[in-house]
Amino acid sequence: MSIITVSHAPPLTRALFVAVTLFLQACGGGGGNSAPVPTLSPVQSPAPFESPHPAIWETRSASDAGFNTEALDAALSYAMADGSFTQAALVIKGGKLVEER
Repeated sequence: MSIITVSHAPPLTRALFVAVTLFLQACGGGGGNSAPVPTLSPVQSPAPFESPHPAIWETRSASDAGFNTEALDAALSYAMADGSFTQAALVIKGGKLVEER
């Protein structure tokens, strides 16, 4: 029985031996990790959202808020025109609701 040593092996056998050795070292052997598995704590729900805005807005007329009533009406009509895909429009000035459509 003869044992082939790397130094006396043919070049192809030597290259194959090196490739197999590198492959086996890269595989790592697996399963030897003794680190504890972390436990996950339950997910907590976030606090309910509290809006900084009032549930019912104080209102102010357009003229009292300093708007040209006709120009504001024209602007809102333009914003709400068919084909503009606008679903709602609000005008708020000084924390008071001026116009809503």
